[in-house]
Amino acid sequence: FENSVNPLDPGKSRSLSLFDARHRFVVSEYWRIPDWRISNWTRHLANGWALSSILMLQSGLPVRLTSSSDRELMNSFDYESAGEPTQIAPFRRLNPQKSGGYYFDPSSFVDAPLGQIGNAPRTICCGPGMANLDLAVHKIVAVREGVKVEFRAESFNVFNHTQFFNPDGNITDGPSFGQVSRAQDPRLIQLAVRITF
Repeated sequence: FENSVNPLDPGKSRSLSLFDARHRFVVSEYWRIPDWRISNWTRHLANGWALSSILMLQSGLPVRLTSSSDRELMNSFDYESAGEPTQIAPFRRLNPQKSGGYYFDPSSFVDAPLGQIGNAPRTICCGPGMANLDLAVHKIVAVREGVKVEFRAESFNVFNHTQFFNPDGNITDGPSFGQVSRAQDPRLIQLAVRITF
């Protein structure tokens, strides 16, 4: 019932789901570095180290195309009113970093003629993908039997790779139609202490 294109013809709404991540690859690992056989005090510095990471690669999610100008003169009993732009040229992806923030060419779409629902699909594939690596370094210190202190240094988005959210797909938003306005967090570093007992 959501994202209906035409309440009189439900078949027109058939399209990719908004959460269709077509390709997704995730690898997580935790490696406890083997301890050195040292008997003096330096064993506290040399031993107890570990590394962990999460690598995530994902293709982009579909972009919802819509129009809220009510050009079709039709309301809907669904959660969202009907409304769709008309596609007049092939969909063309752009690089937001080189096109003033535009992820696709907005001139490929126009508002539908009065009294009609546009011919554009409900969703168009696909928005910006994601490539992210999180990394952590752990130092574990045994205080006494059954008590450990873990110092963690964690870095999220290690390579500080710009990862955009989906562009604006509402043609009635004017100049922001087709533009990316937000991105995922940049590189973040945090330090933590964890006590296990």
